[in-house]
Amino acid sequence: MALTLLSNGTRDKELRYKPYGDTRYITSGQKTNYRFTGQRWDQGHGLYWYNSRWFDPLIGRFMQADSIVPQPGNPQALNRYLKGRQPCRCYTCVTIATTIGLRRVSS
Repeated sequence: MALTLLSNGTRDKELRYKPYGDTRYITSGQKTNYRFTGQRWDQGHGLYWYNSRWFDPLIGRFMQADSIVPQPGNPQALNRYLKGRQPCRCYTCVTIATTIGLRRVSS
């Protein structure tokens, strides 16, 4: 959420965001192109400019791959379209282990 207040403390402008920066609510009269996390918003394309790559808030991914793989041994770092490390939303570890037939072995 981003608020612009008047000198007496009342709300003038308001922006609310969904988790990856898609606009949830906006009041009319916004005078800035800098929005979610302080990045420049390109209204014509619906993307954020992160100083080197375009980010799509609807899918939560960058439009271009990152040119650097920071930790080649980390599987999360191999997806160069992600914005930081993101948890898998598809399955839990228990679901995966059950699906492939793994069982917990007591020590």
